[in-house]
Amino acid sequence: ILIPLGDLDQDIHKLDEHKNNQTEIVVYCISGGRSTTAVGKLKRHGFIKLLNLEGGILSYSDQIDPLIAKY
Repeated sequence: ILIPLGDLDQDIHKLDEHKNNQTEIVVYCISGGRSTTAVGKLKRHGFIKLLNLEGGILSYSDQIDPLIAKY
């Protein structure tokens, strides 16, 4: 589910089915800063299985999969 940080407060209900189960949510952005903020918001709303993609898509593309587009 793609939810921009600016829309997270109003769209957080879209993630409710994943709040208390074993589904891990990977939160990412271009470089890792906004996703860190998003993880904090999600934790305050009771989400527990959260992973932040450290370094964001840029780092992932550089280190893991160069076919992933850098946007």
